[in-house]
Amino acid sequence: MGYAAKMALACPVAAAQTATDLLDAPQAAIGAAEALLGRPLAADCGDPVTGEIVPLAAVTDNGPAMKSVAAARWFAARAHLTHARTRRRSPHTNGAVERWTEPLKYEHLYREDIPSGVEPADHAADFIDEHNHIRPHEAPHRKRPPDAHLDDPTPKHNPPETEQNS
Repeated sequence: MGYAAKMALACPVAAAQTATDLLDAPQAAIGAAEALLGRPLAADCGDPVTGEIVPLAAVTDNGPAMKSVAAARWFAARAHLTHARTRRRSPHTNGAVERWTEPLKYEHLYREDIPSGVEPADHAADFIDEHNHIRPHEAPHRKRPPDAHLDDPTPKHNPPETEQNS
């Protein structure tokens, strides 16, 4: 269901591109996910039968900050996460993020005069709320991401609205 109802958890805005600045994004996303789940994210990454940890893949770009020792240490300290970087010169492999940032830029940032460095963070927070709670999604039954992800995961039988006579 993750591809049907993509939920934005965090979009920190930083003036620099150091590993510390960039690692604020997954840390903020983990905090938002844990607040939404009501439990630690690591607890949600265990196989219910075996108890084995099934790590979530965090896909990032291939920039120097994400190839740094600090990033490697950050991911290594979290057994419930695995780090995958996109291939060099392959921006299409990071398409989901690119499709998310495009409306943020064109519908929020480029339409406003931004007099200070603080305002892009405010616009990003507004866009996350709009993306998760207002914008229509392709999720099953047109649910917003929080509803689609927090519903009972038990598959439900959805009979077709009309049936052909054979």
